[in-house]
Amino acid sequence: MSISPVEQKTSSTASKRSSGSKSKAQQRKERYQLKMRLGLTPVEYELYRFH
Repeated sequence: MSISPVEQKTSSTASKRSSGSKSKAQQRKERYQLKMRLGLTPVEYELYRFH
């Protein structure tokens, strides 16, 4: 299974991009769940987030 450097670079970049967007959505989801668990109002949550 030989992959040319160009193909490898492209695939790694594509996987990096997809995982990056996925992790961003994951982070948003986790922050939302954290907010729900803490029971904060949006304002309190923003203050908490930037501590």
